[in-house]
Amino acid sequence: MHKIGLQLNYVRSTFIECSWIKLGEDEVMLNPYGSVTASSYGYGGVLQNRDGAFLGAYTGSSLNRSVTFQELLAVEKGLECGLLMNLKKVRVATDLYRAM
Repeated sequence: MHKIGLQLNYVRSTFIECSWIKLGEDEVMLNPYGSVTASSYGYGGVLQNRDGAFLGAYTGSSLNRSVTFQELLAVEKGLECGLLMNLKKVRVATDLYRAM
């Protein structure tokens, strides 16, 4: 076997504990997303049931260059989708805390 001259530095991985609060029987989760880049702006989201099964998704765009605006628009459109699907309890999960 030939050596190829690689030097490797191994980094021990760190376990990060996280938790998920399971939705109630009649709840669904809305995960909205807003995005702004130098050349495009848009939003979208996914609706899932308590087991994580896909219920629906949506996308759209707006000319507003604020990621907060796009995120809030994603929440609005996602809740509208929930109404169209006759969903009674929708929990919104976003990583953009200033939007909430």
